[in-house]
Amino acid sequence: MRTAYARVNADEVRVLSVFLGRTATPMQVAVHKMEGKAYHPERLLQPEDVASVVINALSLPRTTEVTDISIRPLVKQGEYGP
Repeated sequence: MRTAYARVNADEVRVLSVFLGRTATPMQVAVHKMEGKAYHPERLLQPEDVASVVINALSLPRTTEVTDISIRPLVKQGEYGP
């Protein structure tokens, strides 16, 4: 079975998968509450940083294809308490 990449590359379509760590969004407020943890948005990815990475990848020349981006917060959960 051919991958999505292989099927669309013939039509010069680029595919980008973005794998995010926890990002400071309203959903994370609810997740932290459900987990019984304090919410510290400054310890999470910032939405504008994620957008910047994606825009940069999509702005590359058509001769390039970034297929996967993994982006995580610099400070890992639990490093500075709950």
